Amino acid sequence: MATPQIYTTGAFNATGSAGQSASVTFSLNIDSAFYANVPIQVQTPTNVSCGAIVTLYRSTDATNWETTGSVVSVFPLQGSATMRQSFVATQGNYLVSVLTGGGSSASYSVALQSIEICSAYA
Repeated sequence: MATPQIYTTGAFNATGSAGQSASVTFSLNIDSAFYANVPIQVQTPTNVSCGAIVTLYRSTDATNWETTGSVVSVFPLQGSATMRQSFVATQGNYLVSVLTGGGSSASYSVALQSIEICSAYA
């Protein structure tokens, strides 16, 4: 049975912040891997009415993007919390959009953290 060769990208941490019901978007290019495990961290303010939603938009040429993305993760409704969820993406170009929850005028903190990449099987 083949064993996946997995490595973690260096100290990668792209962060952004947004108010209620706003988006933070990251671009992601997985160019030489079978798949990648992509962790997203969301820090919520105290009063929230819904959890953050992560949507993935794919492109075959890094110029033209899907107009309707795929929801890959939904964070639970929880105020004053730091939560982390991951999704798996295959080789390609992506926009990762994190739509923050509503209910609070305070800002949300969103981070795309170090990615685990499976590049081969041995």
